[in-house]
Amino acid sequence: MSLKKIVISKYVVIKSNLRKIKYWKYIKFGKGVYLDGKLIIRGSNNIEIGNYSRLSEGVVLNARDKIKIGKYCHISSYAQLHTGGLDLTRPYTSRPHISKPIIIEDGVWVCSGAIILPGVKIGEGSVIAAGAVVTKNVPPYELWGGVPANKIRSLK
Repeated sequence: MSLKKIVISKYVVIKSNLRKIKYWKYIKFGKGVYLDGKLIIRGSNNIEIGNYSRLSEGVVLNARDKIKIGKYCHISSYAQLHTGGLDLTRPYTSRPHISKPIIIEDGVWVCSGAIILPGVKIGEGSVIAAGAVVTKNVPPYELWGGVPANKIRSLK
């Protein structure tokens, strides 16, 4: 199968092996958004991607709740954003699904293989290291990594 370049509008380019383009119309795209490679997207009506942001091959956007990606963000290959999960405060025999939004502010880089969990807000200019699992909010201009992710250093 060859890679196809699909232009949704003059401002959004998808370079992918897409078969079902009809669902893309529900995502709110800013100018200059670039989707590169095969993505896994659930809940497309809950997704907003800001101007000049880029999502790479294998990114998962599991949007039971809102996912907002700011301007000039880069979501690297195989990163995952999950807004849903199970309520761990309940017994395992009756754990309902819960959902909380994910907000990624402007200029954030989520490196390859990182996982962002429900309810997380990542502050402007922050970087999430490869393979990190983010379970809590990340302040602006910080580098976070590890499992679970913690601050490594300031980026200012």
